[in-house]
Amino acid sequence: MEFIGVITAESCTDSTNCTLFSSYAGHYLVSNTLYTIMSMLSAQKLLAILFLLALSFPVCGQENIRITHTAFFRFDKTDIDIAYADNRNVLNCLGTLLSDSFHVSFIDSIHLYTYASPEGREKYNVQLAVRRADTMQRYLADNYPLLSSVPVSLFPQGENWDGLRALVSADTAFNEREEVLMILDKVHNPARRESLLKFLNGGKAFRYMQQHILPLLRNAMICIVWIKGCLNSTALSVSLCRMKTVGEMIETAGSVSTYLPAPTPYIYVLPKTSDRYSALKTNLAAWAIASVNLAYEIQIGHRFSLDLPLVWSSWDLTRTSALRIVLFQPELRYWFSKPGRGHFLGPHIHIARYNLKWKEYRYQDTGYPLWGVGFSYGYTVSLTALWGVEFNLGMGYANSRYKTFLNMPNGALCTIRPLRYWGVTNLGLSFIYKLSKP
Repeated sequence: MEFIGVITAESCTDSTNCTLFSSYAGHYLVSNTLYTIMSMLSAQKLLAILFLLALSFPVCGQENIRITHTAFFRFDKTDIDIAYADNRNVLNCLGTLLSDSFHVSFIDSIHLYTYASPEGREKYNVQLAVRRADTMQRYLADNYPLLSSVPVSLFPQGENWDGLRALVSADTAFNEREEVLMILDKVHNPARRESLLKFLNGGKAFRYMQQHILPLLRNAMICIVWIKGCLNSTALSVSLCRMKTVGEMIETAGSVSTYLPAPTPYIYVLPKTSDRYSALKTNLAAWAIASVNLAYEIQIGHRFSLDLPLVWSSWDLTRTSALRIVLFQPELRYWFSKPGRGHFLGPHIHIARYNLKWKEYRYQDTGYPLWGVGFSYGYTVSLTALWGVEFNLGMGYANSRYKTFLNMPNGALCTIRPLRYWGVTNLGLSFIYKLSKP
């Protein structure tokens, strides 16, 4: 036989008291005590006691338990800045919770509610909330593989006017609180409402909100729904420690973190194709030698991408110097983190046709292209959600046969020579425009 310990609902709120006791000796003592008590009671009294005892135990799975964690964004940003506001503590708590397979097994679903502060054009802010939801979804998918079987729903909410009203109403230090609440309640057009708030009391009220209130509305709420059995006490204590910290930081008793509107007004399901990284790039090093260039990079595996650059130039730089070239240099890249982010290594091949003028001579391929292979290292840095910078350096081999002519109109052929080159075969400092975000 086996003794099964039960954590009551009251004890689960304190992680230090959430302990299960299980032993054969304990079972023996309890079972004998119960046998003695039952032998002294009538059947009616025994049924009444058992009914009352049943009411005292938690009923697992009957009611959803929702615990919300809130991460904050900087103004007009979609990337997660761990050093901003309370984000470090939020992400640490999430990491503790979502990296444990036992805790994750009790998660039924995760809902992501994202917001923008009501500043600027409403249409832009709706899209900003959508991009923030995408960022949070990617963050969870990239950092917590245990969530692969947990449904994650996105609910971008656009401008958080209801949250603004809740914060203004709770802020007793706000001198223009009553006037702001009147505008929020009486004016229903968002653009008109924002305009009135900006000019209220010569802009003083809006400046106060920009400093003390609006930053709290640029957030993402990660609502974890637990329904599969009793919520594990350790998971509960981890989640509650997060809620207390937010309450201390905001000083409004969780008015932001506990406000959760109905999810029906905005439901955006981003297409799965957006998970594949792709980008357009242009190399400043090639532009430095007056060569037009464009590269397209596409993810082809979990850690691999294919870079496809094309370089072209067909004009004279001066009367005696020219660089006429068509170069194609595809490269297979392995990323240490994920495509489009951080360090990468990979082999490349190059094929080129050329006609160069320099000082006394002109150099031209013999009708067969230059070819070669090489190996590159590079690093990519994101500047914004859409823009980035890439540095790469490649070393390798190139082979060709070329003709040498006198550098003049209809110049005479001088020699035909082979080219066997070892050295730098790829050099880049590129600007990146991301077609889909890494």
